[in-house]
Amino acid sequence: RKSSFFINLIFRIANLFLRMQQFYESPGKTYISFNKEDPDALFPKKIDSASSKYLIKDFQGAIADLEITISIQPRYKNQYNLLGLCRAGLEDWEGSISEYNKALEIDSLYIPAIMNRGDSKGQLGLDEEAFLDYYKVTKIDSSISMAWDYCGLQKTRLNEFEESIAYFSKAIGLEPENAEFYLSRGVSKLNCGEIDGAKYDLVKSKKLGSLDAAQVLNDHF
Repeated sequence: RKSSFFINLIFRIANLFLRMQQFYESPGKTYISFNKEDPDALFPKKIDSASSKYLIKDFQGAIADLEITISIQPRYKNQYNLLGLCRAGLEDWEGSISEYNKALEIDSLYIPAIMNRGDSKGQLGLDEEAFLDYYKVTKIDSSISMAWDYCGLQKTRLNEFEESIAYFSKAIGLEPENAEFYLSRGVSKLNCGEIDGAKYDLVKSKKLGSLDAAQVLNDHF
């Protein structure tokens, strides 16, 4: 049964795509070898152009540039990740998953594409599949707090609040000053009836600057 407290996580679920942009890799830092080795100078120019257009949300323009770069260098995984983000920006979730899969065909352990694919799956309501993507990232690199956090968020979407607490706790262990992590764990504890624990987490989140935690405290305590 979905508790009324669950609604307090909606603002975080809705903003998953915005936060996933942290898994956009700046091509300027990742394609350096091509500047020296690729005889066609158009490749780095178009990558730069696509990157700039993506950042100003000109997704169609970025896609046009990336179609050119793919024709020049089809084995460059970062461009597929960026192309997936552009398609996600246009709310073409299935198309974005297809692009992330192309990146993962090149490198099956490529964390940005796995995380971003999980987001698109979540947008399609494929919550269990999204969880599995985020969980896979924790197995590749257990130090990524955001991956543990997203595991917890997906569990809340599945109404599995007790399990979500464990994942939020992992995220907090890695990033103990993150207000959102305490907020999420606190809300999950409320759903589980752990009132004292929930209050502790929410107070901690509020002290760390979360206005949402302050609102939850005001509404329920």
